[in-house]
Amino acid sequence: MYKRYGFYLLGSLAVFAIVFSIVVSGYNTSVLTRSPESDADRATPQGGADVLRTIDISIAAEDLSYEVAVAEGSSVLEAMRAAEQKGFRFRGTEYPALGLFVEEINGKKNANGRYWFLYVNGTSSETGASQTTLREGDRVEWRYQESH
Repeated sequence: MYKRYGFYLLGSLAVFAIVFSIVVSGYNTSVLTRSPESDADRATPQGGADVLRTIDISIAAEDLSYEVAVAEGSSVLEAMRAAEQKGFRFRGTEYPALGLFVEEINGKKNANGRYWFLYVNGTSSETGASQTTLREGDRVEWRYQESH
């Protein structure tokens, strides 16, 4: 009898520990900040001069579109930062385990059950802007729609 209660107690403690760690990490958020270009984005050809390998990306949000060039292997977030120079505006919250959660694009905020969803080449992305890696010619689209 006591063995069975001990099993339930141990299971309850494990669930509590998992929920507690998720809640604690969720409160450890920060506002999106910029990071400088890393040396890993540069290639050094035989001539010795640094050359930045770039790819061309298109970012669209509603009726606006922005063409940008970013380093090969860049994330959607890095392309969005490049598009800011062309008037693209966004805000979000960076979560340590999840990456950026986009809360607003070009002045339109998540509200009333509608959110910004990321699509790459017409397909809903399974990863967020921080984790989605881009290739030459990718089309990034942010759609403002009801939550699934």
